[in-house]
Amino acid sequence: MTDKKKRDSRPEDTKSDAEADGAVAADEGSEEELEETGGPAESDGVERDAPDDSGDDAGRGDDTDAADGGAGRSAQEAAAEALAQALESLEAAGVGLSGEQGSSGPGEIVRAFEQTPKNLFVLPLVRAVPFPGLMMPVQLGTNRAQQVVQRANDGGGFVILLTRRSATTEDVEADGEELGQPMPTDDEAPLDPAAFHDVGVVAKILRTFHLPDGSQAAMLQGLRRVRVKKVVRRSPFLIVHTEDMLDIPGDPKRVEAQVHAVRNLLKQIVDRSPQFGDEFAAAAFNIDDAGHLADFCASYLFRKIGKRQEVLEIQDIGARLDAVALELTRELGVLELSARIQQEIRDKIEKAQREYFLREQMKIIRRELGEEVDAREAELARLRTSVDEAGLPPAALAKAKEELERLEVTPVESPEHSVVRNHLDWLVSLPWSKSSKDRKDISVAATVLDEDHYGLAEVKERVL
Repeated sequence: MTDKKKRDSRPEDTKSDAEADGAVAADEGSEEELEETGGPAESDGVERDAPDDSGDDAGRGDDTDAADGGAGRSAQEAAAEALAQALESLEAAGVGLSGEQGSSGPGEIVRAFEQTPKNLFVLPLVRAVPFPGLMMPVQLGTNRAQQVVQRANDGGGFVILLTRRSATTEDVEADGEELGQPMPTDDEAPLDPAAFHDVGVVAKILRTFHLPDGSQAAMLQGLRRVRVKKVVRRSPFLIVHTEDMLDIPGDPKRVEAQVHAVRNLLKQIVDRSPQFGDEFAAAAFNIDDAGHLADFCASYLFRKIGKRQEVLEIQDIGARLDAVALELTRELGVLELSARIQQEIRDKIEKAQREYFLREQMKIIRRELGEEVDAREAELARLRTSVDEAGLPPAALAKAKEELERLEVTPVESPEHSVVRNHLDWLVSLPWSKSSKDRKDISVAATVLDEDHYGLAEVKERVL
C-alpha cells in the first residue's frame, strides 16, 4: 500500500464519508442541525466553494467507487463521458472540473457515480422532467426556490428534482428549449409531498446566474434516479430521504437490437425535423450506454410531460428502450402525417398560383392582340348602354348615372360592387317607357280568371 493510499484510508476520512448524508439536510429529529447546515447564502450568480465534507474518495471517481459499491459504475461512467461536449462548453463558461481531491462543491462538474447525501432538499418542477446524465437549466422564479438553492449550495450543492403530478395527469406539453419552471407556490405555505412524483433525479447545482429580465436561474447536472422513501421535514423547506434506483440490465443481444431500432427511429426523426441540427445528431449517435440513450431520447423528443415521467420511472433498461421506441414510432408517424398535409397544401397553392399566372398571361396576350376587352370595362359599357336604352324618367336616370359612377371606382372584390351592379340591373329591367292597352271587357276578364284559377267563385265575383 502506497503512502497516498494509506492517507486515503485514515479514520478521519472515513468519518467524513459517514457525514456525507448530513451535508444537505439534517437528521429527522434535529432542526438545530438543519439551521447550522443551511445558513443564509448569497445568490449573486457567482460560483461558490462548499465545505469539503464528503471525504477524499467521494469526488475522485476515477480512483475509487462510491459507498454503494462498484455495481453499475461502468454504465454511469459511459453516461458521463457521453456529455463531454456539454462539459467542455460549461468549462468555457467558467464552470470547470475540480482538480482537488474530495467532494465537489457548488459550481464543479461531478461524476454520475459520486456519493451524494440521502437527505435532500426538494426543488419542484412543473413543466419539465429531469434525467440522469443531462444538464438542465432551471429558472428560480420564487423566493422559496432561491432559498432552496442557497441552502443546498451551503451543504454541497445537491438537490432532488421532482415533477408535480398534475403536470403529467393533465397531459401537459413540455416547454421544449425553455428553462425548467419551478412550481409556483405560496412561499409561506409548506409544500405537499403528495403533490409530487416519488421518482426523481439527484442533481448537482453547477452554478447560478441572472437572466436579462432580472430573475435568477441555476444550471444543474442530473446524476442518478432516486425514489423518495420518506419525508424528513416539511417546513420551512421540504426535505426527503431517498434511495438509489439502479439500472436493471437486460439481455445483451436484445438490448443491442433495441438500441439499433431506437437509433434508426432517431435518425428518421432528425432527418424530418429541421429543428434538430448536426450537433444534436452527433451527440445522440455518440451515446454508447443503452440506458442513457433512452433517457436522452425521452428528454429531447417526447412532447408530453407524462410520457417523460413514465420513462424516468423505468429501471429495466430493456423496458425503457421499448417505451422509447414506441413513443418515437408514434412521433415519427405524426411527423410523416404532418409532412403529407404540408405537401398537399403546398401542391394546392402551387396549382392555384400556376393557374392564376397562366390566366393572367393569357389575358395580357389577348389584350395585346386586340382579341379581348377587359371584363370590367365590358361590364360597365353594357350597363351604360342598358341605362341609355331603358327610357328612364329624369329622377331615375340621375340615380342610375350616380350608381354607375360608384361602380366605376368600387373594386370588383368589394361586396359593395355586387350590390351596386344588382341595383342597376333592377333599374334598367323595369318597364319605364312601356305600357299595355287597357281592356274593359268584363266577360274576357271572367274567362281569364276561370282559366288561371280553379274555384273561388265568390272571390272572382268580387274582383269583377
